[in-house]
Amino acid sequence: MKDLYTFDSNLEAALKTYERVRLAYDDIFAEMRLPVLAAKASSGDMGGDMSHEYHLPSSIGDDRVIHCGSCDYVINDEIAETRTTSTVPDGTELGVWRGITKDRTKLINVWYPRRVEQPDGESREYSGVDISVPAIKSLVPDLDSAVGDAAPLWLSTVGRASEKAIELVNILDGRLPKTVGDAIRNGSVEDLWPAEFGSSRPTFSVSVTGGWDESSKPLGLLRINSGDQCPSCGDGTLTVDKAIELGHTFHLGTRYSDPLGLMVSVPSSAAVPMQMGCHGIGISRIIGAVAEHFADEKGLNWPIRIAPYSCAIVAKDDSPDAVRVSERLAGSEEKIGDILDVVLDDRPKSLAWKLGDADLVGYPIVLVLGREWNDSGRVEVQCRRLDIKESVALDSLPGVVETLHMAL
Repeated sequence: MKDLYTFDSNLEAALKTYERVRLAYDDIFAEMRLPVLAAKASSGDMGGDMSHEYHLPSSIGDDRVIHCGSCDYVINDEIAETRTTSTVPDGTELGVWRGITKDRTKLINVWYPRRVEQPDGESREYSGVDISVPAIKSLVPDLDSAVGDAAPLWLSTVGRASEKAIELVNILDGRLPKTVGDAIRNGSVEDLWPAEFGSSRPTFSVSVTGGWDESSKPLGLLRINSGDQCPSCGDGTLTVDKAIELGHTFHLGTRYSDPLGLMVSVPSSAAVPMQMGCHGIGISRIIGAVAEHFADEKGLNWPIRIAPYSCAIVAKDDSPDAVRVSERLAGSEEKIGDILDVVLDDRPKSLAWKLGDADLVGYPIVLVLGREWNDSGRVEVQCRRLDIKESVALDSLPGVVETLHMAL
């Protein structure tokens, strides 16, 4: 990790510092040509009242990031609130997702509609995989979210019913019609107790969380899916991407300075607690994410800003012509040699083998001294990222390479 800690004397200055760090992170990812999404996120154990995660959309990512196509709404799936404005009619088939707490004293039924009508008139079907575990944990903090199949643990808990009290918690999705909520409260829904666990039921208390109490906010327990309406602008539709987290910024405020007594003297008043920030970019994680994002069937394809070498000169054997081309770049009026990291491939291999290896390594720019060089003194310039392959006279080479370097 590349860590950064910031300290300011007041909230206004701290928020300005936070935004400066965010802009710096945006610039870093833009330099690498990475389509990173800065998502509003949970501060978690770190604390503080504001944080953002920096995510690269990727099919191999562990996180889910939600973003709108019409506004700047970007948020981590863990804290996104599901809209609960629509309801489902009576008679709708209900599904139930089951969980258990870490101490195995609470057995949890999460009731949800299997089909919901969407604002566009279409209907969407839901299953247990659509349940928002973070939303459940906000109601049952000690939920064991690591348990994918709670059934075996339910059975084990039933077997120990005489040893400890068991509470059956029924959580209702806010879309459910009031009559269904009342039915679940009154225990008249047949599946209150899982049928597969038999008719031998232990003595337990039953509670209902959420639903239609006048004092509580309707709950949204189904995760947002691509195509849902944006809760921010109301006009756009949402896209949900799997993503890899590359960085995180936290505004901590006085979360740590208050208990530590970390004070600073300012001219206009008595000593005040410092406003703190904590920020980090995952250097090693970026390397892996970049490799995954840009690689193609030929090999790696590094952004020029972090490539091990920005330009490779490939020639037959240990030809002195490669040195000549390198010196032409270094001595050009454009001073392109000042910004290029050039490597000469002088290994005793065939030209074809070297070119294949250059693709595998992923050099942004490859200069080939092949048939065109032997026939007319022209260098073949290759750039896979921009799909460029053209022959260039030696005198024109610095300008062409400089243009590519700026585009990459």
